[in-house]
Amino acid sequence: ARVLAMRMFGAEVAALAGFCIGLAWMLQRYLPTYLLVGVLKPLFVAAAHAADPHRRLRLLFDLLIKLNLFVMLPAMAVSAFNGDTVVEALSGGRLGGGSAPILTLLMFLVLTQAVRTTVQMLITVQENGHGRLRATLAADLVFAAGAVVSARLGLWMLILSLSLADFAAIGWQVHMIRRQGLHLAPPLAAVAKTLAASLAAAGVMHVLLGRLAGQGGGHAVHWA
Repeated sequence: ARVLAMRMFGAEVAALAGFCIGLAWMLQRYLPTYLLVGVLKPLFVAAAHAADPHRRLRLLFDLLIKLNLFVMLPAMAVSAFNGDTVVEALSGGRLGGGSAPILTLLMFLVLTQAVRTTVQMLITVQENGHGRLRATLAADLVFAAGAVVSARLGLWMLILSLSLADFAAIGWQVHMIRRQGLHLAPPLAAVAKTLAASLAAAGVMHVLLGRLAGQGGGHAVHWA
């Protein structure tokens, strides 16, 4: 994404993208899916060969997805409300304007990639190589289409196309997993509760930061 941003949008936009990518990737390293990968893979393999494997795999999958959500949804809420302030402070004032939507989309990308990696663990233990290959092809097609559209719409579309590519891969992999009898369901209740709490906390933080800066209620986030 950083190289494409340089070629398509110029050095200034690429600098902002590169800085925000660095922040997002730094957070990615501490997500359970990546931090505990050495432990998780043997757990998935053991669950797949235990009694009632579908129930055990479903429990592992749900737990891992929820842990990732508990980390990323608050980070996304903070970046949406206070992304400009965060980037400006961490970059020493060199960057900041227009950072919030870019940083938020990158945080969302980190989450979708974590979910995709978790689903790939299930595909791997089920020894479904064809499903993984087809999912990769679907993701590549979606990203290619998004990259073409982003030339007109801007950097935010390029980043969003990466998440849409993850969704394409996840959708295909979940379909293949269900064909083998394992039915996965997104933890919608956990998403709703965590997102509501995260938005409320980030909103309060936004107001407090605005008052501390002498700006009253702060500035609005623009998503254009």
